[in-house]
Amino acid sequence: MTTPLQAPARGRRALAAFAAVVALLVLSACGGRIDTTLKLKGDGSGERVMRVTLSSSDAEGVEGGAKAIEKSVRAHLPEQLTMSKVAETDDGFVTTMTLAFTDLADYTAKVTALLEASGKDITPEITHSVADTAFLRGVELEENFTSADLLGWVGAGLLEDKLVDQDAADAAVENGATAAKVGDKDYDSSSSYVRVNDVADRGIRDLSVTTSRSDAGFTRVVVLGLPTEVYQEDAAGLDAAMTELLPAGATVVPSDADGSHVWTVTFSGDAAAIAAGTDTLLGTSGTVWSWTESQRATGQQVEIVDKLVCGTTCSPDLYRPEVLHVVPEAWVSGDVFAEDVVDGQAYVRSDPEGTPSVYEIPLVVTRVDATLDLDRTGAGEASLVFSLPTAAAGDGAAIESVLRPADGVGTLGRTDDGTTTRVTVTIVGATADELEDRLDSYAGISYSARDEGSFFSIDLDLRVSMDLSERLTSAPVEGTHVAVNLPFGAKAAVSSGFFGTTTAKADGRTVTWVDADGYANSTSVDVTGTTVAGLVRNIVGGLIALALVGVAVWKRRAIAQWWRATQAASRERTAALAAASAGAGGAGVASASAGGAGVASVDTAVHGGGAVPGAPDVPQAPDVFTEAQLR
Repeated sequence: MTTPLQAPARGRRALAAFAAVVALLVLSACGGRIDTTLKLKGDGSGERVMRVTLSSSDAEGVEGGAKAIEKSVRAHLPEQLTMSKVAETDDGFVTTMTLAFTDLADYTAKVTALLEASGKDITPEITHSVADTAFLRGVELEENFTSADLLGWVGAGLLEDKLVDQDAADAAVENGATAAKVGDKDYDSSSSYVRVNDVADRGIRDLSVTTSRSDAGFTRVVVLGLPTEVYQEDAAGLDAAMTELLPAGATVVPSDADGSHVWTVTFSGDAAAIAAGTDTLLGTSGTVWSWTESQRATGQQVEIVDKLVCGTTCSPDLYRPEVLHVVPEAWVSGDVFAEDVVDGQAYVRSDPEGTPSVYEIPLVVTRVDATLDLDRTGAGEASLVFSLPTAAAGDGAAIESVLRPADGVGTLGRTDDGTTTRVTVTIVGATADELEDRLDSYAGISYSARDEGSFFSIDLDLRVSMDLSERLTSAPVEGTHVAVNLPFGAKAAVSSGFFGTTTAKADGRTVTWVDADGYANSTSVDVTGTTVAGLVRNIVGGLIALALVGVAVWKRRAIAQWWRATQAASRERTAALAAASAGAGGAGVASASAGGAGVASVDTAVHGGGAVPGAPDVPQAPDVFTEAQLR
C-alpha cells in the first residue's frame, strides 16, 4: 500500500494563509488593508513598500481553494512589483508588495504602468524633493495616487479568472497608514496619499528668466529674489550657496531693492548649455530650451520651447516663474502679446510647462533693385538685390533659403550693415536666350531680346517684366527698381508698356522704371545705334578724308602753281589753234605750188615749229608764244 506524499502541516498552513489573504482581499467587506512606506535615498533611488494585512477572522470562506487563488494572483502580478511569501502574524495574514526604482523617472514610469494595469485614469504627478542647501533644508514629497490605486489589478485579475464577482473585485483593497522614510528620518503622511512637507525655507520667492539670441548662440538672464529679512537670516551662507550654483562662465550681480535681495545671473552658450546651466542654477532637472527654424512657402517658421521648473533653489511658495523669450518686434502679431518692446525687440512670455511658442514670419522684402547689364545682342548679367531689415532677416539663413537660385542658374551673396540685410542674386547669360531661360527658371521673370543688328549697327528689341511673385509672398514695400544698362553706342527709346502706362524713362544708354505696386509692367524698349566696329569704320573713313585735306593744305602752293601752269598751257594751245585758223582764212586758196608752204605754215603754227618732212625750208617759229605774241 502506497501512501501519497503530503505537504507538511506548516506548509499547508502557509499555503492556506496565502490563499486566504488573496481571497479575502477581494471577498471581505472592508478588503485588505495596505500600509505604505515610501523609502528614499539621497541619490533619488528607493522603493515603495506596500504591506497588505488580512485579519484571521476574515480568512474564512475561500472560494476555489488556495491553489486557484495563488495561481490567479501570480499570473496577473505586474513585472514592476515583487511579492513576498505570506506570513501568519498576530495581526493576521501578511504579504508585502514592493516597487523598487532607481530614480524619479524610473519610479514615474513604473507607477504609470501599474495605474494602467489597474484601470485607473490617473496621470502621475510626483514631487520627490530632498534638499540640503542654504536655500532649502528638508523634505517635500507629494503624489496624486494611493497604493490602493496601484493594486487595483488584484481584484481585476480575480474577476477575469471568474473567482469573484464584480462587487468583490471592487472592494479588494483599502488604504491604511501612509508614511515616508528619507535617509534615517521617518515622516508621517497627512493622508492616504504621500504628502510630506518638512522644509526649512529660505528659498527663492521671485524668479524671472529671460532668453535672447546672441553671438554665443543664446544669452539667459536669471533674476532670483527673496525678502530681505529672509536673506539676512543667513546672508553669508546664501551668497556662498549662490556662488556654488553658478553655471560655468556665468556672472552674478547682487542688489537690494523694494524690500528684496536679488541676484542677477547671466550666462551664454548654445541651447544645450542654456538648459544645463539652468538645471544647475535652479537645483532641478529636465529644463528644455530650443529654438527651431524651418522654411515654408509662405516664409519662415520659428518654434521656441522654454520649459523649466525651479528645484531646491526655490521656495515651495514660489507660485509661477516669469519666463520670457526675446524676438524681433516684427514677429509679434495676432495672438502673440509682447510684455515689453525695447529697441525693436519684443519680450514675449513663454510657457514654463513647455508649450511651444510658434512664429510664422512672412517673407517681407523692403525693396528690390534689379539691374540688367546687356551687350548689343541682349546677352549679359542680371543682378537682383533684395533688401530687408536685419531684425526681420534673423541670421539670414531663412532668407537665403528662399532666394537661393538653383545650381547652374545663378549665385547668391549676402551683406549686413547692422540695419539692412541685402541678398544679391546674380544671373549671367552668355546669349540672350540663355539669359531669358535662366531668369524664367529663377523667378518666372519675363525677358526677351530680338537682335536685328549687324556687325556695324545695333538694332535690338527688348521686353522686360520683372515679376518676382514666384519668389516673394508679397510685393516689396518700396517697390522693384529696374535699371537696364545698354552697350556703348546704343540709344534707347521706350515704346510701350503692356500693362498700363509704362513708367520707364530712357536717359542715354540707361532705361529705368519702378514697379511700385507689385504688378510688374512689361516694358518694351527699342535700342538702336552703332557698334564699336561701326564706330571704328566711321572713324577710319573720317581720318582718311582728313588726311587728304591735310595733304592738300600742306601742298597748296605747289598745287596752285601746277594748276595755273596747266590752265596757262591750255589757254596757249587754244590761242594757237585760233590764230592758225584765222591765218588760213585770210590768204584764200593758194596755187598748187604754194599749197605745200601753206600746209607747212599751219603745221608750224600748230606744232610750235620744226620742219615738216618733205616741205621746203622755211623760217622756224618759236617754241612758246609769249603773251605779247598771242595778243
